[in-house]
Amino acid sequence: MGPRTTERAVNYWCGALQCGPVPFLATMDGTLTGQPVYHTNVLMSIGEKFAVVWLGGHSLSSGTG
Repeated sequence: MGPRTTERAVNYWCGALQCGPVPFLATMDGTLTGQPVYHTNVLMSIGEKFAVVWLGGHSLSSGTG
């Protein structure tokens, strides 16, 4: 979970939606030691009748090409 999230809040939200949590670590380069993605809403969105999750990606270029 991200630094701005608590397990208690996640469990409360999941209880309200009658679902279970699916915790994950999102990093800029896809590794466990990479820089965390600050805004996970760029990776997923949950609506009333749908959910969208970005399952692919690539590492960011350092800029020469």
